[in-house]
Amino acid sequence: MSDLLVSGHQGKEEEGESGLVLDALHLSVAPGTEAFRGTLAVAGVDPFEITRGNAEIVQCSRRDPCPDNLSGYGVFVGGRTGAAANAAPSSALRMKFGDRGRATAWGHVVVSPELDRIADARLHVTLDEVGYRQFDNSGRPELLATLSSDSLLLEGHDIMILRGEVVVERSRWIRDAQEGVRVLSFADPSTAPESPPPAILRDLLLDLRVRTTSPFRVDNNVMKGVEGQVALSLGGTVADLDLAGRIDVGTGVLDLSILGSAFDIQYGKVLVDHDLEESTVDVLAVRQEPIYINGQPRQMSVRLTGTLDAINMRCIVQGDTASIRRSTRECVDYLVLGAGNQQIADASGVRRTGGGGLLGKPIGLVGSLTELKLDKYIEDSAPRAAPYVPDVSMRLGQYGLEVEAETPRPWFRSEWGNLSVGAGYTRGYPGLLLRNSYNWRVRLQILDSATLELRDSKRSYFNERIIFDPLRQRSLELRLDHQLPTFR
Repeated sequence: MSDLLVSGHQGKEEEGESGLVLDALHLSVAPGTEAFRGTLAVAGVDPFEITRGNAEIVQCSRRDPCPDNLSGYGVFVGGRTGAAANAAPSSALRMKFGDRGRATAWGHVVVSPELDRIADARLHVTLDEVGYRQFDNSGRPELLATLSSDSLLLEGHDIMILRGEVVVERSRWIRDAQEGVRVLSFADPSTAPESPPPAILRDLLLDLRVRTTSPFRVDNNVMKGVEGQVALSLGGTVADLDLAGRIDVGTGVLDLSILGSAFDIQYGKVLVDHDLEESTVDVLAVRQEPIYINGQPRQMSVRLTGTLDAINMRCIVQGDTASIRRSTRECVDYLVLGAGNQQIADASGVRRTGGGGLLGKPIGLVGSLTELKLDKYIEDSAPRAAPYVPDVSMRLGQYGLEVEAETPRPWFRSEWGNLSVGAGYTRGYPGLLLRNSYNWRVRLQILDSATLELRDSKRSYFNERIIFDPLRQRSLELRLDHQLPTFR
């Protein structure tokens, strides 16, 4: 702190004043040997450190005038002289986000005396590989990205606008989709209302362009390794975004448990218009395994159309002209239950055991339809208790009752990684014998690239008198993940 001046007086009630009245404020600060550390509550970015630069905070007055002689409080990032520069001066604030992110800021911002709006601004910001996390309405992460920008500019007088281009260097969508027999949805599963932006930023206008320089990836419950390119423009205000652009999907696997098999995506596109969840979808995927009609292998495709919050599926089978008109329900029957041709069911892996139990795809279908997620039920019924409930799911699987429980990611998450503890239990009949198995696991993920997992599992088969093939396993596994750039 190189300069500090604070002056004021006790307010006079007869003049409509109460408490301490501030007459003058002037503060000049610069980071010392220990960097200034903080977090931005209005953005999902990593904690930051201010490593270099200086800033002045003043109360607008004759001694410290603000642009256009405005009243209120002014912040001059980079100092009085540096704030007026068109390129980053040596006095600009340098910030470090996480391990790799860097940012530079210079310019001025004037806030009204009531601190409820921005009266005037011209603030430049540059970004270099700043980590960004986006969360759904329940507080769970849905998007991980790395952002860069050569020039972001906040400017205006009374009416503020943020303009510039943001380059997404790495990105991954991880929020699960909602599967159903009739429809597939990428809408936010939480019924909790979206948190409103701070009042001071609510009416901020946007004129931003967002594009990817490396493939945008989707890795969730229905899409594995899906890659595409994104080009969007963001308009409207912070409180009411207006999106426009498109997402082109190139490669990846569509794996819908409701359809019982994996599909290779041939092409796809998402046309974004105003609202992301109402964007139109057009995706074509080909089944990895052929189906058989009259003893002949046939290629099968699935066409996804509709909007992101309500995607419809239609089947297309080579040599079957009626299949192109099949609804989503008929598509499920055709793929999973073998409607109209027993050979389709045989090719889909349906098999009978000596005990007469029907296993394979129909059981997988029943499991996906009978799955009960306790944490989702608590979230809908008692939202205040939801953060304290572990992720618990129960379903009728291929063997019988399957129960899984795991601590949510936010419970033991820190800047460098997260810790999760989970357990599973299965009890059912894979044939003539009753299977009883359980496992518990502890998983430590470090910096999104290294995972250390300790697992203990026990399994046995038995009838009324004898236990068969008892097995107990303990394992300690270290996994290192590295993403290679695409050959394209």
